[in-house]
Amino acid sequence: MLGWNADPGVVPHNTVVHRVSHPLGFPQVYSRSFINTTVGQCTGATRPGYLYSTHNLGGTFGGSSGSPLILPGGQMVGQLLGRCGPDPSEGCNPANSVVDGAFSESFGTEIPFLTGMGFGPCVSGPTTLCLHNNRFRVEVEWETSTDQGQGVILNKLSDSSAVFYFFNPNNAEMLVKVLNACVPPFNRYWVFYAATTNVDFTVTVTDTQADVTKDFYNPLGRAALPIQDTQAFATCP
Repeated sequence: MLGWNADPGVVPHNTVVHRVSHPLGFPQVYSRSFINTTVGQCTGATRPGYLYSTHNLGGTFGGSSGSPLILPGGQMVGQLLGRCGPDPSEGCNPANSVVDGAFSESFGTEIPFLTGMGFGPCVSGPTTLCLHNNRFRVEVEWETSTDQGQGVILNKLSDSSAVFYFFNPNNAEMLVKVLNACVPPFNRYWVFYAATTNVDFTVTVTDTQADVTKDFYNPLGRAALPIQDTQAFATCP
């Protein structure tokens, strides 16, 4: 029910922005910050795909990802990703940067929801993998004790698989596959992945045709286990 503005020119340096977020285990929290176009960028979250701001009032906490970033006039210009800086675990520390996905960059993917056009096919991007003729969308979010970001597609191997990296394109982190097993006795789409990392990450796979999403999570400090989910999507054909 909010308005939105996909023009990147409406959020120059020092623009005041507002947010009401709902962190896990807390009541709703109001925060105010100022857009900062000169602060250093976080690994995996580079401009113009992300907006950076500095807290002026309140803070953001875990579980609030996706909270809308609002201009004083009520228009949404971003969606919360998280924080990075000297102590990203501290949600009120003004030394940290607040990081939001820029709506000007994600608008093409989200316009079907905003206009009532339906879910719509996957729209590919550096961090958005589209498989099986743009039916399945795969995205990866990662977090360490000091930083966070999104997995970036290193190499799309086929229409069913690709390799992601987190920190450096010279260091591949994981292979993800969505396999068509829509034949008896399986009648499913399968999701497989293998990751050579122990960072916190979530793999989100969405069947945009059926509007069904599945998340796969690995906690920080645990060597990632391979996933072979042969029950993932019962949405054939």
